[in-house]
Amino acid sequence: MMVTKDAKIMNLIEGSDLKEVIKHHELEIENIRREHACEIERIKSEQDNEQSSIIALLQRQNSALESKCEKLSSHIKSQEDKLKDMISVINQKNKIIIEKEDEKDKIELSLKKQLTTAMNKIYALTQDCEYLRNKIIRLSLNEKGDGGNSIKNILKRISRETNKLSSDFDKVSNNYNYILNEFENNAKKLKEKEKLVSFLEKEIKRRTDEYETMTKTFEDFITQRAKQLRLERSDRLLRMLQQQKKNDIESSGRSHKFNNHKQEVIRTVIPTTIQKIEKGSLKAIDNSQEKIELERGFEYLKRFKTLSRSFRRGEIMPTIIQAKNSSFIQENGPWTKTELYNRIIKPINIHIPKIYNPIEQNNNENNKITSNSIDEWYNNNNNNNNNNEPFKTTVYKPLDIQENSSFIKLYEKNINIRKKVK
Repeated sequence: MMVTKDAKIMNLIEGSDLKEVIKHHELEIENIRREHACEIERIKSEQDNEQSSIIALLQRQNSALESKCEKLSSHIKSQEDKLKDMISVINQKNKIIIEKEDEKDKIELSLKKQLTTAMNKIYALTQDCEYLRNKIIRLSLNEKGDGGNSIKNILKRISRETNKLSSDFDKVSNNYNYILNEFENNAKKLKEKEKLVSFLEKEIKRRTDEYETMTKTFEDFITQRAKQLRLERSDRLLRMLQQQKKNDIESSGRSHKFNNHKQEVIRTVIPTTIQKIEKGSLKAIDNSQEKIELERGFEYLKRFKTLSRSFRRGEIMPTIIQAKNSSFIQENGPWTKTELYNRIIKPINIHIPKIYNPIEQNNNENNKITSNSIDEWYNNNNNNNNNNEPFKTTVYKPLDIQENSSFIKLYEKNINIRKKVK
């Protein structure tokens, strides 16, 4: 069985391409060996070249280092020669310095000896000076009388102290008299200032009272003016309502006559649109009238605020101006009130109600406002403020034109008059 199998295998091998494959593999193996040998030779050649180049570099570096070593050795030799020369020079200089130090020591010893002799002389001279100073002090004390407790010295001391006390007493008395005079003058000035303060307090009180009366009169004026305007408005509205009712009656009468001429009468219910129209017109009238009154009220408030602000800040300065209208009543005292305080307000019943016309009403009110002295003063102050001038009011006017405006000068005049009378 085995023989038959081997025979079959051999027949298969001989009949197939296995031999060619084996030959091909053997050729490839030989080629690989050759390539491997070539690579080995190439690598060996490359290594040989690299080693040769490295050896050449090392040889060049070695030659350069050897040249540097030779140069350094020559330099070291030259430096050693220089060092020897410097050491010799230093030794010579050290010898010279030692000699000089010896000479300095000798000079110092001689100077120390001279200094000790000089110090001894100074000590002796200081002792002589102290002795002489003590002697001079003793002689001066004996001369002044302070050297001892002898009778002569005591008398000298007493006479000197009495002279000193007399001079001190004179100085104290002069100072006392000067202080007394100053005290009297200050007391007089204080009394005068107290009188002036009381005078100024009275003046301030008077002015505050005048200011309060001014505010009261101004408030009364505004309230009366508002009442008057309300009454005028009510009268005006009543007249307008009456006229509208008359017109409605006339229109209804005409329509009734026109309907009587017709044969047929158709009865219908007509809505009361007249009442609505009347209410709308009344609201428009009320709004326009309220606006006018508000504008007037704001103008009066602005003027009143300017007056109160100027009075509070002290900008109401007393100026000498003659009154344009002398119809107002003058009060007692150095100051008088202008027409602002004594304005004549007409009673409400005298004014006759008129039919309302807003254009005529505005013109009339503007003419009324500009005709007043308050408004002239207000407009003048507004012009001054626009021109960047200082704001100063002239509410108070002096009774006498020749009278001085300063309170202090008035007070001084009164004091001088009292002194002359005394």
